[in-house]
Amino acid sequence: MIKTYPLPRDAHRGRRDDEPTLLPLQSLVHKRVADEVLLAWASPRSGGAWAFGIDLPHRHSSNARGRATVPLISGLEIVRQLGLAIGHLHANVPIDWAYTLQKARFQWLSEPCGFDLDERFRPTAIVTVEDVVLRRGQVSGLVARTDLSLHGEAIAVGSGELKCFTPETYRLLRRRLVRQPAVPKEATTADLRDVNIGVSEVNARLGWPSHDRFLFDHATDHIPGMLLARGAVAAHTELAAGEPDASIAVECYRFAELDDEVQVHAQELRGHVVTEMQQGPHIVARVRTA
Repeated sequence: MIKTYPLPRDAHRGRRDDEPTLLPLQSLVHKRVADEVLLAWASPRSGGAWAFGIDLPHRHSSNARGRATVPLISGLEIVRQLGLAIGHLHANVPIDWAYTLQKARFQWLSEPCGFDLDERFRPTAIVTVEDVVLRRGQVSGLVARTDLSLHGEAIAVGSGELKCFTPETYRLLRRRLVRQPAVPKEATTADLRDVNIGVSEVNARLGWPSHDRFLFDHATDHIPGMLLARGAVAAHTELAAGEPDASIAVECYRFAELDDEVQVHAQELRGHVVTEMQQGPHIVARVRTA
């Protein structure tokens, strides 16, 4: 399918609800490489909702281990990309604005789904914007939820909360905070290092898999939130002797900076694993997996 920029809002008038809008490759979801884009098409629905076609190849970089079922990290990446796209399409956020994802959740309603005979996962997502935050007449944030279905059957739900910034505001926000490490970070192959497994907890340091194109598709001035999420999945796997496959919920409180280690502490609590990411005296993120 040829992908192009979405039509202006006025161009949707008179179009059928089932007539898809073609999306741009990378710009709409802030990716540099086209193969990392998981959204195939979009179509506006009544009441401000949008329908999206998802196309996740089995060999996508978020499924590096080649699992037969869709990993939670892939589901979370679907939610992330849907959030960025809905900001541009529904709230008219300009393409060059910056986003920060404050909260994101993905949950299977029953068993995790597998891939089809073409080795692809192709559900439909209905995204509903629940709140749009305005500041001085401009969009500064939004909250949305998504419902995923496959062959007419509900299979998963997700939600997210993000903030958006003009390029100028983002530069001012980060100007005094961005601190490059005195020496380059040592690349790792794993998401965690120096792992210490206790009776009901795991302590480790966050790794730096800088050659992973899923995490480092483009330059970044902070530690990616998806690396924090993957570190939590790795901690859960160490603690529970198995990768989580039911749900993941991420809440980010502040930027994780490049010049300091991130300490990872995971603890099993009532059937879930709660992982805290700490940098210096600050908790930068908390992740709940099951």
